[in-house]
Amino acid sequence: MKQLFCLLVFLGASLFAESWAQTNSCQTVELYLYAKDNSGLIADANIRLWRPADSLSYRLKTDSLGRCRACLPLAKKEYQVQVRHKIFSTQNFSLQLDGSDSTIYKKIGLDRLPGYLLELSITEFLQGQGDSLAAGEYSLEGVTIEIYNKTQYKQELRLVEHPHHEISFLMEQGNEYIFMLRKQGYYSKRMRANVNVNDCILCMEGFGELTPGVAESLTQDNSMGTLVSNVNLKPLAVGEKMKLDNIYYDYGSSQIRPESYATLDQLAEMMRDNPNVYMELSAHTDCRGSKAFNLELSQNRANNVVQYIQERLPNGADRVKAQGYGESKPLNSCVDGISCSEELHQQNRRTELLVLDVVDDEDYINRPLASIMQEELESEILAANNSSYFKEKDPSQQKAQQEPSIPGPIPPNYSGYKIELSRSQESPALDHPIFMAFSEVFLDIDEQGFISFMVGDYPAEEEVNKALDKFRSRFSKAKAVYYKLGIRQ
Repeated sequence: MKQLFCLLVFLGASLFAESWAQTNSCQTVELYLYAKDNSGLIADANIRLWRPADSLSYRLKTDSLGRCRACLPLAKKEYQVQVRHKIFSTQNFSLQLDGSDSTIYKKIGLDRLPGYLLELSITEFLQGQGDSLAAGEYSLEGVTIEIYNKTQYKQELRLVEHPHHEISFLMEQGNEYIFMLRKQGYYSKRMRANVNVNDCILCMEGFGELTPGVAESLTQDNSMGTLVSNVNLKPLAVGEKMKLDNIYYDYGSSQIRPESYATLDQLAEMMRDNPNVYMELSAHTDCRGSKAFNLELSQNRANNVVQYIQERLPNGADRVKAQGYGESKPLNSCVDGISCSEELHQQNRRTELLVLDVVDDEDYINRPLASIMQEELESEILAANNSSYFKEKDPSQQKAQQEPSIPGPIPPNYSGYKIELSRSQESPALDHPIFMAFSEVFLDIDEQGFISFMVGDYPAEEEVNKALDKFRSRFSKAKAVYYKLGIRQ
């Protein structure tokens, strides 16, 4: 097998380098990188060698077999070496050259960082193929790929029109990540990953089938692993019909049953992430009952579903049209006067989506995910702030938030309950959306340096629990914290 050695970039000391190149006198150094957990050799590690005395510096990258070679000027000199890799701990050490022409070999073992490495490939969804497409066979390049850390409120990755269909990303412990894939002419797709946060050791939503499965990926202490996912993007097509499964109503009623909410929430999220799509949502009945009753029932059902979606969309009132068709569009021959099985009747009772129009919306396609997430967070905070469960002591403090509130520490004599909305290791800027939404915010810093955003003032546990139920519908990480004389209990 042909051996590919790492690329070497030579920096600084140009006159010295020229002289060395002419004599071609050097001492070869070969480095071999491997994982200490015996998971294999480490490719694509970045290595820097430099001499502090004269700033002579080299940058290298390991090949597919974890190897790297450099030819260093022949001299008894000491080099500093730094080894970095996205999923392994950084290692620094000194390397002493003996001034001879013999090759120096060094093996370097690296510790795996806690977290899960996600290997993600993007393919085009083809009708009838489902999720069975092999990664690479129908690969989709030019997708804008973004990852947002919802726990630390920061953008982790933004690749605009990425030229490749694959990425790898290390998901660190204690974080919730939002993934967004967008490409002109395709449905945008949002996915979530919770890594040891929000009561999840590892919860992946929207990624389809993972290889290996989540259970098989967990290590003994649930601290690290590797996941491979193939995600399909579906082309947009005007006139396309889609059946909505798992939409339920009581018999003869237009009231939506609670078990339908999960599907409708997914639909609302899809519409929110695709503001350029206009749709008709239609409801259909079977032929039992009068035509007039069925027509009215189907229209009321469609109205209720659309209302549910519109309440969860920003400015979405004109993008989803409700239409009831009653029994007028059966999928089979089960019509008035025909004896039919319950199965045939059930086929005709359905809720469908029809794509009416797709408009160009380059502004949304090009808008950073961080901006979208901040807008959503502000909406969530304002909704919680206006909740009947959260009341300002002084109504005059309830402001339109033209200016951010100035956060302060927990008062040293304070005893009672507060709600922790989130925690972050990042120092918050004054224009943070929480400061813009609440007129009074407290910051509590623990021994590990995590900053907690605290709001509210509840003297009793019963009161804070009622408020917490409301907050958690929008802030999954929210929790009640009791303080006694300013000290977190």
